[in-house]
Formats: sequence, structure tokens, C-alpha cells
Amino acid sequence: MGAFDHVRCELQYSRLAAGTILALGLASAAVAASLPLPAWFRLAGPAAVAVEAMLAWRRIRAVRFLAVRREGEVRLGLRDGRVLEGSVRPGSFVAPWLALVRWRPHGARVDRTVLLLPGMADAQALRKLRVILRWA
Repeated sequence: MGAFDHVRCELQYSRLAAGTILALGLASAAVAASLPLPAWFRLAGPAAVAVEAMLAWRRIRAVRFLAVRREGEVRLGLRDGRVLEGSVRPGSFVAPWLALVRWRPHGARVDRTVLLLPGMADAQALRKLRVILRWA
């Protein structure tokens, strides 16, 4: 096998991801609270944003490892011990500061996305992942 036939990223805690979710959540809550709408919405809007931010953080933290093959096969290990398999879908995005892996588990109807920021995995593994997603 060549150097870029497959990659496995062991994911870890990222202060950058936590800070990004917190900052965007606070900004969204502030916008929702300042809209010229009824008072109930100005209270419910920020509460809904807080719930969504917590769910986003839980989804990011749920992934233990991500393995991608050049052929487009994906294997995702969750912290609860489950392993999901599927395939890469159109719409994945790679940049030096961000990787979004859009994939669909076998037998599912809906695509899922895995967010990877610098520091969430080994730098070499992230580089290989970006190459596979961009060119394979």
C-alpha cells in the first residue's frame, strides 16, 4: 500500500473546538436575544442556542477515531464502543485549518459530518486525511 491509501486519526480534546463552539453559541444567543420579537422568543432563542451548542460539543466528543481509505470507505469509532462503517459523500471540505468529512453510514438515509480542527488529531494524520479527501 502507498503512503496515502488510508489514514486513521485518533481524536482528542481540542480547546480550539470548545472555544469555537462557545464563541459562536454566545454570539448566536446574543443575536437571538436582541431581535425585535416577542419577549418569549428573546428568552427561548438563547436557550435553544445553548442546547444546540451543548449537543454539538457532545457530538464532537463522541468520536474516538476516524479511519478513511482512498476508495472512500469510512470507519468511525465512538466513545461508547460502537464502530460505524460507511462511505465518504460529496461535500467534504478540507483546508489547512479545517477538515469536514461528510459521510453516510451503510444503510442510513442521512449524511453525517465529522469536524476536525488542528490539535484534534496528529498533524501528520490530518495531512494525510486532507490529501485523501482532496485527491482520492
